[in-house]
Amino acid sequence: MTCDECFEAFSSAVDGELNLDDRESMNEHLESCTDCRHLQDRLASLSAELKLQPFPEPTSAQVKTLANAALAGVQSTRWGFLRRALRAPFENWPLKTVLRFSTFSLVTVLTLLSGIGRWLLAPYGGIEAAARKGLPSVGDWTHWTPPLDLL
Repeated sequence: MTCDECFEAFSSAVDGELNLDDRESMNEHLESCTDCRHLQDRLASLSAELKLQPFPEPTSAQVKTLANAALAGVQSTRWGFLRRALRAPFENWPLKTVLRFSTFSLVTVLTLLSGIGRWLLAPYGGIEAAARKGLPSVGDWTHWTPPLDLL
């Protein structure tokens, strides 16, 4: 293992992501390299110091400032009007209710029309249906010739 690979292994070991084979290889390299041992000691002490640091709690004013800055960045884009239009049904309950009702109604009507077209209107298929039902003269119209007295 090289010193660069050992340094990568340090960061994985600190995160707890290093497998057993790589750990053994890193330990073999540390036995022979004093620079990497020194670096490992420094990284371990730095990690321990960071874990002891308290996490700062933001004040409500800081949270509002950060939220407003984030929203200003989102709303100042070219496509802000599209985002507002797409977000409106989810932020406005009457509009959301109307959209849900109209969508449900449209799907119901299309389903009913599909059923009517498939099962109720299928027997009434026009001239083709008449030919299938037993009018041979209509079904054989492609071979029809006028009677001789019409010529």
